Amino acid sequence: MKKDNIFCIMALLVGLMSACTSTQRPLQLMPIADHSVVIDGKTVVKDEKDSVKLVVSFNGKFNEYMAFDTEIFNLSSKDMFTSPTHFQLIPLNENMSPIMADSISPIVLEGVEPREKMNDTNYQMALQDKKLKQAKVLNTVLFIGGIVAMASSSGRSSRHDRYSTGMELGNAMVQFASVKRIIDHENYYSNMDRLHNERRTWSEQGFNSNTLSAHTSLRGDVFVPIFKNAKYVQLVYKLPNNEITFLFEQHGE
Repeated sequence: MKKDNIFCIMALLVGLMSACTSTQRPLQLMPIADHSVVIDGKTVVKDEKDSVKLVVSFNGKFNEYMAFDTEIFNLSSKDMFTSPTHFQLIPLNENMSPIMADSISPIVLEGVEPREKMNDTNYQMALQDKKLKQAKVLNTVLFIGGIVAMASSSGRSSRHDRYSTGMELGNAMVQFASVKRIIDHENYYSNMDRLHNERRTWSEQGFNSNTLSAHTSLRGDVFVPIFKNAKYVQLVYKLPNNEITFLFEQHGE
């Protein structure tokens, strides 16, 4: 095996293992409503039904979710249970008709519970630790295998081409293990930094499943999955016998 071929293979490995980045237009949602106000640069919409009042504004994107700054008011005289999962997002096409999952069912995306997402993130962090440990074992095997191959070749007194091939193979294995080790650690620290930021974001959220006392409110971001191909989206809050809806026009993504 020629040295230039070895370096080409190693370069290809680096390219395949490196993460790719892409640019996207920022996601924007504009409410379609007769009654909306602009507060601190955000367009706010509100509605009230069955002693429940909602005040909502689009607050941007986080990972694969769109965030809505939401305050819910319990206007009744008794306790009320609320949850981010009570929110649904229905993607609509240019005719404002629901985009269908199949011939009879529209696509409906449910809000996520921040506590559950934080637990998922903890699990992903544990997986990253496990993957790095497995990579360390493989890198050690490759490195030792390369050293053994070179040592074995150096002890041969027979044909020169076998000696040269053995040395090149051993050297390639050692270099491969060294490069892979660097890439493994770079990917690990990059992923863990991202996951730490995600866990912090989820832990800071104030809108979790909760019981609201009479005449109290709860405010925080509600996260629902992004549906990129929608022209419009309808945000729905499910009530026992009713629902509150807000219509937005979607741009970007």
